Amino acid sequence: MTRRSSTNARAYATGTLYVWILTLVLVWLIFCSPWSIGWTLTLAVLAVLVGISALFVAFQSNRSRRIATQEILADITLPLHNLPAGLLHNTPLVLVAGDAVSLQASFGDTSVRLTDAAIWIRVTEVAQLMYIADALMHWRDGQGPEAIIYLMHTNDPLEQTRLRATLLSFRSAISETSRAIGYRLPTGIAMYLQDNALPSTNNGIWFGATGSEPLKIASVSEHVASALAQYSQFLPPQDAMRRRLGYLTARVDALAQWASSTLLPTMTDQQGRTEQVQLLAFGVTTVTGATARQSAFSRFSATRTGLMQRDTVSSALSLSSHSSSSWPLPDILLPAFPLRLVRPALPATLAHALVWALIFFAGAAAASAWQNRELVQTLHRHVQLYETILPVQDAARVEALTVLKQDRDTLEFHLRTGVPLRLGMGFYQGRTWLSRIDALIAGYTPPAPLPVTIELDSMSLFNSASAVLHPDANRALVSALEMIKSYTDKRVLIAGHSDSTGDSKSNQKLSEERATAVRDWLADASGIPTSRFAIQGYGDTRPKAGNDTAAGRSANRRVEITLVPDCRNQRPPGQMACLFN
Repeated sequence: MTRRSSTNARAYATGTLYVWILTLVLVWLIFCSPWSIGWTLTLAVLAVLVGISALFVAFQSNRSRRIATQEILADITLPLHNLPAGLLHNTPLVLVAGDAVSLQASFGDTSVRLTDAAIWIRVTEVAQLMYIADALMHWRDGQGPEAIIYLMHTNDPLEQTRLRATLLSFRSAISETSRAIGYRLPTGIAMYLQDNALPSTNNGIWFGATGSEPLKIASVSEHVASALAQYSQFLPPQDAMRRRLGYLTARVDALAQWASSTLLPTMTDQQGRTEQVQLLAFGVTTVTGATARQSAFSRFSATRTGLMQRDTVSSALSLSSHSSSSWPLPDILLPAFPLRLVRPALPATLAHALVWALIFFAGAAAASAWQNRELVQTLHRHVQLYETILPVQDAARVEALTVLKQDRDTLEFHLRTGVPLRLGMGFYQGRTWLSRIDALIAGYTPPAPLPVTIELDSMSLFNSASAVLHPDANRALVSALEMIKSYTDKRVLIAGHSDSTGDSKSNQKLSEERATAVRDWLADASGIPTSRFAIQGYGDTRPKAGNDTAAGRSANRRVEITLVPDCRNQRPPGQMACLFN
């Protein structure tokens, strides 16, 4: 796979992930949303707009990053194009920053140095560190640089305050870079001790301290001294360095102490919001070069060792004298930096997709639990309302029963077609409630029908002021007789009424006598025992119309025959069997 196709693959993977997230959001809103249709549609439209915007921004960002990467990597990647992919991914890639003299002496006019141990990438400006690291990580298919090493030489004329400021800028750049590439970038410090009085160790001999854990600044000088002791044991007797071993030890030890007390704490102590650097390695080597007496290290060394140096060189002269790489790179520090694993786009995308799928299922489960809770509360409220309404309040019971029937229809629909996703996920309790609601609906008994009543005109039955049936009364009583025979389970209430002519007492007596006469006729004609009849005389107390007109008085003179339920078998102890009004 080419670098361009790899970058495109990562872009397509990112776009696919965004589409996947948008799809999950829309599916959740459509099938799981607990909100109203209006709110759901609004949120769905908003999600689509946000998703499209995110895709647009992602592709624009990828395009801008690709252009920026091509510009940044134009000089860096050219020497690496012929490297096999396996070698590129299995060889440590180390970013190298530092002062101008050290970079020039180590790299010459090139941006990349290849050694047996690593690929070294020059970073001339620390402000570009974040962009170079990010570009290299994408160029290496997600495998970021293994470390960043800062090179320093002892002839730097900067005062200690300015040296600390330079290192603070470097530390800030490392912090930004770590956030950009997604992991803490391991760091090392490599120092070149320039001294013509010492034979050069250009054969790559370094003295230093490394480890898988951040260095303890207080023990750095001890590690350097230990490395010097081991080095002295293997020096041949005739080696020129052995004759200068004491001087070498004093100078290197002074450099280690100066770095420990002045430079390294700047990288590791608390500096406001700037993250501490993961300093895993520190190394010192000697190189040929005259000593600058006014450098910060020379002053420290003179104070500590009493060795005075002549000021024989300037930094400008040192910088201009290196057109090719002559100083060794600190290969010895590389064991402190583990090789980073390749992070292909597909596994990372699949992992993110799985995380979002889990979020979707968690959201669906939460929405289902909430909506099932609402469903159960609604069903419980409807059932409780129906059960608390008394049978005599039939209109209210019928209204509550209608609501229960609607609930039953909904639950039966779920049973036939399947529980919707918004109520599923194992939280659905509709089947339990369906059986309970079915039992309530089946147990509903409508109230008894209103009493059947026949009203007979008194003039068609009796003569005026008489309680004796005249011969033509049979024709009017036949219809009442047929009604009574049709309802053998009913009792017969016969009520007599009169107009207001005369005194009330006489009217009361007359109406009761007429009711008795009608009962006797019906009992004789039907063979029904008189115990099934009840009579009542109301006189003029229940008029149908006003008594001030002849028509009103005629309407008030009547006999009412009413069939009522036989309630004698339902008599509570100590109470009357029936109560007629």
